[in-house]
Amino acid sequence: MYGEGPFKKTKSVIIGSSNGLICLAVPKDGLYGAVDDPLYICNPITREYIYLPIPTINENCATVRNVFGFGYNDKPKEYKVVRIYYESEDVKERGLLQVYTLGGRTGWRNKGKMIYSLQSNNSYSPGTNVDGAIYWLHQEEPKLGVCHPNSTEGRIVAFDLSDEVYRVICRPPYFTTLCCGRIITGFLYHKTRVLGGSICEVHEFRNEFGYYSLNIWSYVKEFDGWTLGSRVPLKEPFQDSLNVEFFDLTKISEILCWDHKKLPLSYNFWKTETVKHLVDGPAGLEVFETIRHKNSFVSLKALGEQGVQMFDRIN
Repeated sequence: MYGEGPFKKTKSVIIGSSNGLICLAVPKDGLYGAVDDPLYICNPITREYIYLPIPTINENCATVRNVFGFGYNDKPKEYKVVRIYYESEDVKERGLLQVYTLGGRTGWRNKGKMIYSLQSNNSYSPGTNVDGAIYWLHQEEPKLGVCHPNSTEGRIVAFDLSDEVYRVICRPPYFTTLCCGRIITGFLYHKTRVLGGSICEVHEFRNEFGYYSLNIWSYVKEFDGWTLGSRVPLKEPFQDSLNVEFFDLTKISEILCWDHKKLPLSYNFWKTETVKHLVDGPAGLEVFETIRHKNSFVSLKALGEQGVQMFDRIN
């Protein structure tokens, strides 16, 4: 998650990648997983990069936390950066929503208030871009056995890059089951990921008989609902979320995870049920995150950005 950017001594956090362009921010001091200005966009192939302007905010208010997202809308063929900043950690706090269009030469545009408090931990809830929208998790977690099925807790907020409005997506059915109290200890954790061109909700689950599984729900935009795509049975050591944390899925039926020793692993659950280490020895990292990226020759200059700079080749 952290690595050297165009600025050799600057730690960077990847916000997102789209069509070869990468959006990065800097880690916020003292807050695990939090990110801050300045933002920059780069293309590792063309070696171009730009700093995005730091938006002007109310000088009487201190920005406590930021939520970012980066994505591409293929209809007008535009790259957009979304920024929501909050002035407190209160889960009821409203944020200011801003949008920056690459090459638009309009700077940061205010889009009103975000009435939902989004997760500011970039590792837990990165802005996931798929199908012309960016998705984040709501900050307020579901309370097992007490929350109402119509509550906003645990829901996903989607920002449409075309009309630049946000909406709340209903939760997968497993939230409702748990909130109604039928299974008190079943839900362990959940994450949003992209699989098969759709936004997916991945959660580890334990039923009343001690059976563990990794359930993958796919969101179907056309009817605003979820389908259970896969239920992966979990065996030792993957049953204990204290020992293993999942962070992504691959197209070849592999689960990517890391163990309590901070070692990244892959688990092939479809055919061989084999586990292999992705690196030799401890990686020395506290956070693992996967960013889907494909190389391209998209030029920041050709998009109309000014102040484009070049960084040295990456060996």
